[in-house]
Amino acid sequence: MGKILEKIGSMKELESVDLSLNHLSGKIPPSMSNLTFLSLLDLSYNNLSGRILSSTQLQSFDALRYIGNPQLCGDPLPKNCIIEEQSLNRSPIGSVEDDSKNSSFYIDEFIGKAKSLP
Repeated sequence: MGKILEKIGSMKELESVDLSLNHLSGKIPPSMSNLTFLSLLDLSYNNLSGRILSSTQLQSFDALRYIGNPQLCGDPLPKNCIIEEQSLNRSPIGSVEDDSKNSSFYIDEFIGKAKSLP
């Protein structure tokens, strides 16, 4: 398994990229947004992960060009990145930690103890 090299973004006049079925992993490099001349992009059936860069040409390609990358999210894919990011922040028992609730519990506990001091 390999990664898409960051240097790909320096090929600014690149018009076609087909990296499908290459066992690639990791995130799509932010440098790929520099490829403004792309008329074809196919990253399907790899193991890419993370968010497809927003407000870039990368979102203009059909979702089929990204299919087979179960950890990718964002437009044009139907998988919502916000939901994906929340699931990554879950505790081992499967619930999302809410620090504001925990903080108020500790404050309430402290105030209760302070009131009971002689």
